[in-house]
Amino acid sequence: MVKAGTRSIELGWPVPISDGGFPITDYVIETSTDKIAWTTVGDGVSTATSVKIAGLERRTGYTIRVAAVSDVGTGAWLTTFATTR
Repeated sequence: MVKAGTRSIELGWPVPISDGGFPITDYVIETSTDKIAWTTVGDGVSTATSVKIAGLERRTGYTIRVAAVSDVGTGAWLTTFATTR
């Protein structure tokens, strides 16, 4: 689920099908306007599967990626795109 707002994006994602036997302890969320420089969303440590990213530039396209984190490392990125209003 991706919902663009004025200077914000609401994002939701599915829990991975398998955690490989290592429970998910966090999700890393990053945004980019150019797919080169990435900014980590400071949401603290959380296993919630949704976030509202605020304080973004108006009328700007953002690539957003999310990866699950466990004791063995960071998983594959789930990537999407949205443009703020």
